Amino acid sequence: MAAKRRRPRPIRVGEVSVRAHRGPRGDGRWYWRADRAVPGRRRCPVWTGWATRDEAQEQTITALAAGGARPTAVDPQLRTVRDLLEAYLKAQQARTDLSPSTVQAQIRCARRITGSSERSLPPLPIASVLVSRLRGPALVLTQDLLAQRYAPATVSRSLQVVCAAWRWARERGFVPDRALDPVRPLRPRAVYSRYTPSPGEVIAILGYLQRWPWAQRAVRLLWATGARRGEIASLTWDQIDLVGGRIELRGKTGTRTVPLHPTVIAELATWPRERELVTGASEATIRGTLALRIRTACEALGLPPWSPHGLRRAAVGRLYRAHVEVGAAAALLGHSPEVALRHYRQVADEDLREAVCASGLGVVPAGEVIQLSERSRSGAADAGASG
Repeated sequence: MAAKRRRPRPIRVGEVSVRAHRGPRGDGRWYWRADRAVPGRRRCPVWTGWATRDEAQEQTITALAAGGARPTAVDPQLRTVRDLLEAYLKAQQARTDLSPSTVQAQIRCARRITGSSERSLPPLPIASVLVSRLRGPALVLTQDLLAQRYAPATVSRSLQVVCAAWRWARERGFVPDRALDPVRPLRPRAVYSRYTPSPGEVIAILGYLQRWPWAQRAVRLLWATGARRGEIASLTWDQIDLVGGRIELRGKTGTRTVPLHPTVIAELATWPRERELVTGASEATIRGTLALRIRTACEALGLPPWSPHGLRRAAVGRLYRAHVEVGAAAALLGHSPEVALRHYRQVADEDLREAVCASGLGVVPAGEVIQLSERSRSGAADAGASG
């Protein structure tokens, strides 16, 4: 396993302190936060983003030259929670260190609270609450209302966006300078299967999915690349190089190139190119219907149900089981080694058996004999006699 990278040393730019708060990402960059002390209030932010140490220093100097972020009075335009979320999302969309998929996820979370015209969902009561009166009870009520429609993890992410918007506005003096009361998270319940399919199960599902060619192609690509579902949903033919044997994936961590196995390349060459998207289905179909098709196939074949993300976990397991270096496997899959080991890597029975065999636990070297003490020998004899 690769050694854990040491957190970079803080930077001082005049009165501004620049520190690495989390990371690193797959490209080696850390998430930096530059802020300055302000008398009588919390630290005022100047710049945040993913960068190397030199880039963080340069970005901080640029932000200071442009005026930086300075505390302001409570913004009278942010009257309600709806106003707060809209202002926060505009700021998130202007950031260059966030991927479009991350911003869209935050927008979906906000729409669950402010209402969505696409699904004709009415806004929740918290949307009209004045920011000056936003307290813990309003968050608890919102949690209860969301729990009637969504899974606990979805409810938690939606409330996290509200809290993140409050912290963002509080640091800039747009809302009262106080923390929101914490909300006890809901008890998690299994909504999506975390089962990781075996190669035999994937092959069986691929055979059943012949009745839905687009679903069969999507599962084939997910299994061959370990990609995220959204990366395959948006995959176009110009991202595939059949001559060079590689595929270009564009996801929330940026763009990365993944080599393909020769058998997969030969199979891709036979696929029809009637549409620009490789699967032949729209992005919305892959994101919203693929899991249903896989679940239908599992039920028909009597197999444990699994989700499209199970193929990503399967890819992680196969790579590490093949003793691929952690950094190389992480770069191939588009995440950091820490994320891979924390969220994706599942220890199977064969992993444990291989670990025991490789370490030689309890094995007596050839030519050596275990000498029992007289006490142990007599105890063994008494046990045999009583048996």
